[in-house]
Amino acid sequence: MSPRRSRGASTSTAARERASCGFALAFALALAFAFAGACRSDPRGPTLDASSALAEGIDAASRLDAAPPLAWPALPRTLEAQRALISSCTLRDVSGAPDGGTEVSLDALARRSLARLDYAIAGEAAIRGWLDAWLARAGARDAYVLVGTHHDSGAQVRAFRALVRRPTRLTDVALEHLVADGRWGGLAEDAQRADGADLRAFLERGDLGALDRLARAHAAHDYTAWKFGYERDVLDIVLAARATGQRVLPCDMSSKVREALVGGGDGASDEVLRLRELHCLRALQDAAPGGPRRIAILWGHDHARPRGFARFLPPDTAVLRVHLFGARVLATPALDRSRGIVLNDAVLVAGTDAPAPTEVALFLPDERTRGDVDRVRRAPEAAAATPEVRASSAAPGTLSLTPVGSDEPRATRTLRLGRDEVAATVGEGAHTYVLRSGGVTVVGGLSLARGERATLAFDGARRMTRLELEVRP
Repeated sequence: MSPRRSRGASTSTAARERASCGFALAFALALAFAFAGACRSDPRGPTLDASSALAEGIDAASRLDAAPPLAWPALPRTLEAQRALISSCTLRDVSGAPDGGTEVSLDALARRSLARLDYAIAGEAAIRGWLDAWLARAGARDAYVLVGTHHDSGAQVRAFRALVRRPTRLTDVALEHLVADGRWGGLAEDAQRADGADLRAFLERGDLGALDRLARAHAAHDYTAWKFGYERDVLDIVLAARATGQRVLPCDMSSKVREALVGGGDGASDEVLRLRELHCLRALQDAAPGGPRRIAILWGHDHARPRGFARFLPPDTAVLRVHLFGARVLATPALDRSRGIVLNDAVLVAGTDAPAPTEVALFLPDERTRGDVDRVRRAPEAAAATPEVRASSAAPGTLSLTPVGSDEPRATRTLRLGRDEVAATVGEGAHTYVLRSGGVTVVGGLSLARGERATLAFDGARRMTRLELEVRP
């Protein structure tokens, strides 16, 4: 079966591919690789509603156990068998980016995104709302949100936790940092037993002994979390899930399976990376065999690229790749070269003009980029018919105000700023503001309801912003 597949492949074509995956192995590996999914329309449309999002996530999760577990293939122990299995199970074109271009480096993706800050979505609430709308548009299809991080950043793990917390339309959250049980053929069951039982025991029954075993297993498995001091951040995702009834699933391959896989060879080869992704997918199917699935997965950047995990998903599956930048121990080259960038909030931006982007960058403020924001909130002085933004700048500059969710340039309000305050009416809801002044670009977000007002006072040279909100109680 060819790994190249058209984005517009029909549902029937995708079904034939799903049913046939694995039968073309030259080494007669027994693989039955089918993707089952129930069809269900979503009449609500892409709006953020906490109660409906939570209800939908719980309702969808309750149906995921409807199908029986699928058979796993035999563990491919030779390089030739590994490549054959990977090729057999690849259902998407991995030669380039989904928009028809060539897959770019992470640094190029970051630079391209930083050049499009006028299209950014700023602030945690607005970013979560955008993600919720993306999940709503997936409708009855399976949907995967693949979140790529740098392994030297605990802040990026914390950003993921904020992104996926309930209420959400997600049915599940999966972590590379925890080890998934496997059922590969030709390997003893005991050698494949990992974090699954302890994770379920804590999430379902609050078993503190299981949590302790899970914490010790994670410390032994996740070297980089220990090295860079964010073990607790990973486990905080599990603790938050227990508190809110969210399901968390382990995703990685155990060291014993990897040792059997490579026979003492390179455990970080491209083939092993791809088989770890296939292991994750099969483990997710075991845990959630029904559908539609709406799963967010946290792992390293390489797994989130087009050549990674997504290659094993049918073409009709909705896939969003979110790459996190900033807040690292090591350098982020694109941000280091953009010394004039000031982030008052986390900022998400697509790197292409595609109507429905499948790859986005999420920039986190850190010591190099974080702005100094003085936030003040008080009751409105007088009722107004529409929300209003007032702004001034210590040095001449240009301020753009763009409603979140708009890709149309005409939706952006542009103001010339100086020391004297200017005002503009805006629509209700979330907005991204971008100030360009004296070689400095300041980006942040605000949200206004009817009759509310925001006053922005910028000092770009000092990386300072005063945001005064007149909001209703």
